[in-house]
Amino acid sequence: MGKLSRTKGKKGELEIITVLKSKYPDAKRELDQFQESLTCDIKNTGKYRIQVKRRKVRPAVEVMLQEAAIGIEVGEVPLLMIRGDKGRWLAVMYAEDWIREVTLNG
Repeated sequence: MGKLSRTKGKKGELEIITVLKSKYPDAKRELDQFQESLTCDIKNTGKYRIQVKRRKVRPAVEVMLQEAAIGIEVGEVPLLMIRGDKGRWLAVMYAEDWIREVTLNG
């Protein structure tokens, strides 16, 4: 992994930590002795293992989630349920909505 990729990844992780601070004030990056990210990028987030991905190209999942938000009404939360062939179902939502849901429900 090149220096630019590592820098972009670090910046993305720090952005997510800022988003999480209202619910998880002790959230921080998980690093090993070589300063390379482990499988879990953010620690101190309760039972949630958070992996952060930051890409230059808009991922198809984001586009699909935007489709779920079309015509949304106040109080509704867009949620994308997606599964690859023979894979497990994934639930995808905007981080801000997830923080609000976690704060309201536990």
